[in-house]
Amino acid sequence: SPSVTADGMAGNFAAKADDSSALFINPAGLSQLAQSEASFMYAQPLAGMKGVSISQSYLAAAVPLSERLTLGMGGTMFDANGLLREYQGVVGAAFQVAPAVSLGLNLTYLMHSYNVSGDPLASSDPVFANGRSKGAMGLDIGALVKPAENIGLGFSVRNLNRPDVGLASKDTVPMEVRGGAMYRLSKLDLLADLKMRDAGSEVAEGRQVLIGAGAQWRPLPNVALRAG
Repeated sequence: SPSVTADGMAGNFAAKADDSSALFINPAGLSQLAQSEASFMYAQPLAGMKGVSISQSYLAAAVPLSERLTLGMGGTMFDANGLLREYQGVVGAAFQVAPAVSLGLNLTYLMHSYNVSGDPLASSDPVFANGRSKGAMGLDIGALVKPAENIGLGFSVRNLNRPDVGLASKDTVPMEVRGGAMYRLSKLDLLADLKMRDAGSEVAEGRQVLIGAGAQWRPLPNVALRAG
């Protein structure tokens, strides 16, 4: 997931979502920020493996405009050996509609591109007849509810409209539905998420369900240990 905080807890973040990277997982969580914040990540998952160069990165920023409204924006990038690049630009907002209820909305632009200039057969491949890149608009929604001071419930749907980024044929980005719960002790947050990726009925085994759990412990005010 495009969030350092969430990655530390195996992606379980829907009900916590309390930093700027919430923009990518549950935009409603941006309403929890008391001040402007930005975060950045760059990683090479398979660094050192000969002949493989994969990188992924994100940048997110959020600015509270009032006690009830927070705006966010950011982007992600994935690069596989320079042959495939995937980009995402996001603009979002979180609204605190009640003291314990927040709603979030994102507009996204997703694009992927292929570098096949070194392949002489690519120019005649019908897949690239109309170009080597394709983008589409997407929609995300989210909600965050706190029924008690130490309990949080989160829900989000990413790529609600399943944007089509296919070059020659339909290639939809899977819709991702996520629900989560958090229980907070004095220095310990316990989280659990249920996530479903739905690529559509036309895709074989297009629905994948994942269940996970994670925890964050803060032994010191500026130190957090996470696992999931």
